[in-house]
Amino acid sequence: MCAARSISATSLLQTSAKSGASRAAPRAFDQQKLLCRSPAFRTRPFTSGAGHSRTRKSASILTLICAVGSAPGRAYASTMTQAKTATFAAGCFWGVENYFNKHFKQGLISSEVGYCGGEAADPNYRQVCTGTTGHAEACKFEYDPEKLDFGDMVEYFYRIHDPTTPNRQGNDRGTQYRSAIFYHDDDQKRIAEEKTAELQKTRFKSKIATEIVPEAQWFSAEEYHQKYLLKEPGGYCNHFERW
Repeated sequence: MCAARSISATSLLQTSAKSGASRAAPRAFDQQKLLCRSPAFRTRPFTSGAGHSRTRKSASILTLICAVGSAPGRAYASTMTQAKTATFAAGCFWGVENYFNKHFKQGLISSEVGYCGGEAADPNYRQVCTGTTGHAEACKFEYDPEKLDFGDMVEYFYRIHDPTTPNRQGNDRGTQYRSAIFYHDDDQKRIAEEKTAELQKTRFKSKIATEIVPEAQWFSAEEYHQKYLLKEPGGYCNHFERW
């Protein structure tokens, strides 16, 4: 497993400057996230910049979306009246975002990782890592409902993680790694509940522990987390397709 790598404390604390801003090198960030997952390490050795709340305007007719935040390498011309949003939490957000972007070649407009479902205002990564803010690491996807079915997204969400282990995904433990679907309307709630019940019967022997809850305030994660595995293909990831 990626988390089994031997990492020195010195290398985890290394940082580099880029574009005049102080930020750790991508590999150092990868190593930092691994250390963050160690049960013996509860105090995080670095402070990230605070996350900030963002709202995205829905795509309008014939809007060309190929700006920062769009699915990697994808110029997308939308002919829909309005884009929709889907929000999932399934453990480390690096892997979830990466798998969705690779799997859904049509209909996925943009993706973003962040923090959702907690009580603390404007949390940053270090704070969320403590498990005390109530937030889950989550992924928010903008999609074209005419090209991508929400039910297919829910099924793939279940396909790439283990929803039967409360507050845990592999080596990642804590409420920040819980399984959750944050629905944005009644239709998404119904589809999520129906798909969950279906997969409970056909795919999972243990009880599914996924929370199906209303959308919560969203806080964008720090920039170095966005599309992390696209920038660092060998980075930490414990997700995989189960069927």
